[in-house]
Amino acid sequence: MIYSFIRGMLGTTGDILLDFYIANSLWINALILLYAILVAVARHTFDMSRRSVIAFLESQYGQQFEQKKPGSVLKVLHRINIPWDQALGQSGFPFMTPPGSIWIYPKNSATFQRLLPLEKLAELLMKP
Repeated sequence: MIYSFIRGMLGTTGDILLDFYIANSLWINALILLYAILVAVARHTFDMSRRSVIAFLESQYGQQFEQKKPGSVLKVLHRINIPWDQALGQSGFPFMTPPGSIWIYPKNSATFQRLLPLEKLAELLMKP
């Protein structure tokens, strides 16, 4: 009875989609699981690269960042040369995903700088 009620509420298009899903649920669920695993590994790649940049900045310029406001830290970040490519070399996985996102981006310097802007980097450096 519940089955026929659900089929009646779906309409003709929903009924066709439900039949397709029932027939191919294994493949559809496998693709969703594979994408979820890719997102998890890509997020780990982003975190490793972000930690590498922060470690480099704290080791090289840690004295300049202590007891400063985020605005002055941002000015320092604009002046220095951050080794984005070196940070990306921490992982061999070709994709990255920032926290809170489910989209996968190619791992390159331009994408990394767009996903981790200097303002966000200044905030991360100011956290204890």
